[in-house]
Amino acid sequence: MRIGMADKQLVGWNAERGAWIAIDGTGANHPLGLLAQGEAGLVRAAEELAKGREAEGPAGLPFSPTSFRGVMIVEEHYVRAARTMVRRFMPKPVGAFISAYETVTRRTFPALRPAPRFYEVPQFYFGSATTFVPDGAAVRRPASCRFLDFELELGAIVTQPWDSAAAGTPSAADVIGAFTVINDFSARDLQFLDERRSAFSGVVKAKSFATGMAPVLVTADEILPAWDRVTGRVHVNGELWCEGSTAGGAHSLDDVIAHIAADEVLVPGEVISLGTLAGCCGLELDRFLEPGDEVRLELDGIGSLTNTITP
Repeated sequence: MRIGMADKQLVGWNAERGAWIAIDGTGANHPLGLLAQGEAGLVRAAEELAKGREAEGPAGLPFSPTSFRGVMIVEEHYVRAARTMVRRFMPKPVGAFISAYETVTRRTFPALRPAPRFYEVPQFYFGSATTFVPDGAAVRRPASCRFLDFELELGAIVTQPWDSAAAGTPSAADVIGAFTVINDFSARDLQFLDERRSAFSGVVKAKSFATGMAPVLVTADEILPAWDRVTGRVHVNGELWCEGSTAGGAHSLDDVIAHIAADEVLVPGEVISLGTLAGCCGLELDRFLEPGDEVRLELDGIGSLTNTITP
């Protein structure tokens, strides 16, 4: 089921009628409220979709996130991104040496591979839940950024609360009720400085300025069984820049959720972005966004997300 918000009205997609329908009789007035009802709520929503009145399509954010975690589980994405980081931000002799090593040995230069912890447990960072931007919104490039990037990601939405201390380790099906399209905007020059010179390393200001989220949520029953086979693509100013899929992760979605939930309490509204589709960010392509660019992200069976860049 595809759901969202249209002018403060909960709506769902009726494929047979080819229209968005107002969902009035479930007792919920927003997507998280409906999804919190579980299977019973979806059954009532389906009944509403069969008989309800037509409405406008979703616009704006489908809900206000309570937290945001960005996951990285695809080694191929990490290695490709690391190569461009070296080429763009490190002294040229370093890049030349690494390129020569890989050409001669036909192996990935060891320092370009993720740290050992990457293979032990799913890796993630905490982003800002207050800087999400909706479809159609303008995104300001940070003043100190010259290398602004997009990242096409599948977003998993927590819709059921979970306390691991009381209930044990959850599976993805226990807590994830929907999926959407996420653009994990990144300031790559700031990211390089954070990773090489910051006291906290990782990402500090490189990703906190904006995260894009599509207006449509697709319920977990449609996506969860094949979450690692979702395909997508990115167009910039109408030009196809890249295509990819969610395949190739080093960890399962159950492992991702179990690691995040350990010693924490999950609450509805948390957004977990499941990592960049391999090849689907500008850093891997060595192509970056400029003011005036329009970037459109698509995930098949889920939806699209379009934003424009301003200075």
